Amino acid sequence: MTIGVSGHFKGDIKAKRVLVSGRLDGKVDADYIEIVASGQVNGDIRVRELAIESGGQFIGASHVKKHDTPVLTPVDASAEADSSDRAAG
Repeated sequence: MTIGVSGHFKGDIKAKRVLVSGRLDGKVDADYIEIVASGQVNGDIRVRELAIESGGQFIGASHVKKHDTPVLTPVDASAEADSSDRAAG
């Protein structure tokens, strides 16, 4: 989602990427937020990455979302040994 230099958005946003050149009032949930020099964000954000250019304004609280981590499933060693025994027998 992009908010242009003369744009003003009021409300909550859920998006992958948010670029703010104008004004945003509300909560944001995103993977990446960039506030450029002319941009202003008023509200709480949940984000993985936040970039604020010199002159950009952010008033609120930020909460860092954790990156997705792969789920590892342990291999059952006894089941693996059973299949090896059958192959050898």
